[in-house]
Amino acid sequence: MNDGAKIDEVTAGDSSGLFLAGEKITLHSFCPSDQPRLLRDFSRARYEVFALEQGWTVLLEISPEELVQVRRIIIAQNSHGEVIGGIYLSSIETDEGATGFSIELKSFFVCPPYRSLPVTGSRQGGLGRLLFERAFGEAKLLDASLVCYSTGLIEAAIIGLNNGFRIVEVFHLGGGLPVRTLVAMAWAPKSSLASQRQRRMQRRLLGPFDARRFLIGFLQKAEQVQVRRPEIGS
Repeated sequence: MNDGAKIDEVTAGDSSGLFLAGEKITLHSFCPSDQPRLLRDFSRARYEVFALEQGWTVLLEISPEELVQVRRIIIAQNSHGEVIGGIYLSSIETDEGATGFSIELKSFFVCPPYRSLPVTGSRQGGLGRLLFERAFGEAKLLDASLVCYSTGLIEAAIIGLNNGFRIVEVFHLGGGLPVRTLVAMAWAPKSSLASQRQRRMQRRLLGPFDARRFLIGFLQKAEQVQVRRPEIGS
């Protein structure tokens, strides 16, 4: 098996291997060599293409339960159909209004040869915390923050800016690597009164949660955030 899994069957898409938002594909045999057990339950999962931008595709698992208590993984592929990495979520729970989320990050991986930065793993707990101190030297975000290192991924973008997250910074990692951005978001804990009021207001204003609409909005807003280049440690 190749280090980078390939999508060897498609249910939609053109001959170039590129897909459009809303199209569906079938992913086969996705198992990075260094994570042999990570995705064993996803060998024939169906994924929906949520975004295609500059050759990178974000895929989201399709489930009849929508976004409630569903095991899912967000992965990315390049324009050649190679899966280059992803993030595994153990659960995604919605509150009664389906606009507030509790997420637990379980594992993050980048398939070779894209594992070029000195990134070693994730910290878990509560919402989850994914800080790459070795890549940035020093973590400067709150403990209740979520940092997503992205090689074409828009991890956690399904959450949406209107679900307790805000973009703190968008980093361009550069270095000639085929990467997009690092997205840093801050989370208002569910237990806080401010967060409860916020979700009640969201339910009144927004109605049912629309993952695609929030993702598209996230991508549009992320591009408007000022980009700065961090100092990447050795």
